[in-house]
Amino acid sequence: MSISNWEESAQSFCHIIGLGLGLTPGGDDFLCGVLAGIIFSNHLSVVIV
Repeated sequence: MSISNWEESAQSFCHIIGLGLGLTPGGDDFLCGVLAGIIFSNHLSVVIV
C-alpha cells in the first residue's frame, strides 16, 4: 500500500466496518487483523534495520 492509496484504502475500509454477524462483526475482525499486520510489519522493519 503506497502513500497515494491511503485515502482510497480508508474509504474501502469504511464499507467493511460493521459488516457481518455477531457482537464483533467479521468485517471488524478482518480490519483489526489487517491493521495489526501493517503495524507489526512496520515495527519489524525498524527492528531488523
